[in-house]
Amino acid sequence: MLKNLFLLFVLTGFTIFIGCKKESNLIGYSVIDPNELEILYLDNLPVNLSIIKEDSLSSFNTPTSYLGKIYDENFGYTKASIYTEIRLSNSNVNFNESLIIDSVVLSLKIADFYGDSLSNFDINVNQVLENIENDDNTFSDQNYLFDNQFLYQGNHLITPNSEKTIKLKLDNLIAESFINSDSSNFADNSSFRNFFNGLYLSSNNNSDNGLLLELDLLSTESKLSMYFHSNDLDTIIYDFQINSSCNRLTNWENDYSNSQVNEQFLNDNLSLGYIQGGAGIRSKINFPTIYNLKDSNFVINKAEIIIPYMSNNLDSIFPPPNNLGLAAIDDEENLSLLYEDQSIQGSSYFDGNINVSNKNYKFNISRYIHDVVENDRSSTLIVYVPYSVTNPNRVIINNFHQDSIGIKLKLYLSR
Repeated sequence: MLKNLFLLFVLTGFTIFIGCKKESNLIGYSVIDPNELEILYLDNLPVNLSIIKEDSLSSFNTPTSYLGKIYDENFGYTKASIYTEIRLSNSNVNFNESLIIDSVVLSLKIADFYGDSLSNFDINVNQVLENIENDDNTFSDQNYLFDNQFLYQGNHLITPNSEKTIKLKLDNLIAESFINSDSSNFADNSSFRNFFNGLYLSSNNNSDNGLLLELDLLSTESKLSMYFHSNDLDTIIYDFQINSSCNRLTNWENDYSNSQVNEQFLNDNLSLGYIQGGAGIRSKINFPTIYNLKDSNFVINKAEIIIPYMSNNLDSIFPPPNNLGLAAIDDEENLSLLYEDQSIQGSSYFDGNINVSNKNYKFNISRYIHDVVENDRSSTLIVYVPYSVTNPNRVIINNFHQDSIGIKLKLYLSR
């Protein structure tokens, strides 16, 4: 006969039914015949919640790049800037000194946006003064030297829902330097890369909410175009490409000094958790009493972790992630994939997708919990935004247990 039995915990332990000791092993919940087994349902394990800043992540050569600055009273300021190389579209280019410069235009393809689409948006463009190198020590907080003289500085009212490409008219100084340089610098891309290191794009937008633009630099619409004419008035256009051979980096900066989250980093028993992309914040979840199941008479048939989130008036501007990631963490703070639940069982079983109706995220972690109980694996989990360097979404999770809406670990047990 199927029963729903709520077991009450006392301090760090709990009261359970004691019977003959039985070797515990994982039984797939979906294959249990409820007429043959007595199922006990447990969801009141204590939960400790804390937050940590993400380690620097690699944001090199990601499919898209972010530019802009936003402010959220919960998470503070987030700023994204871009370093990118450009490439010759052919070898042995000859910028004849007789050419007359008309204009230089940097085109940037908009892929998406995050924030207030009606925010004023300022963009700065500078020349990078050192090679943009991709190595093991290059992360999302990497900075490169750049020339303080602006090639472009301007403010825009961008409407990314309808505007597909930004076109910035740069200072002709860059074209003049190309015309006046030695032709050997344009023999091939290796020579050109040493001559011209690339462009730095930044924004210091200080509007109320701000805007982050997701740019597709690999689109054929993203390019640097130089327009010339000759003495006989023929128009000449030369396009420099931003392609997959170009090193590109999004630099993420997060400033929590003027935010609600700032005082929470030292607290290891929070009622609210913070999760933020853009190389931002992760939440740490621990179940301190889960090991008490080891010497019990119960078999773990199914385990779910349900993580409720809080809606607020900024959700329309800063929507929560469509899904979250979940990983185990050891005593050395190293992340460990929940391999059997996530990879072997598959993504649809593992879940982690947002449930807007119930305002929560859910993960199925039966094999992990079994490993914790039987093999003393760490009971601490990290919740994070997947692919954080290309996903600036953020969410506040709810752990108010006094209101019975906090984080729950649901265990389906049989005796």
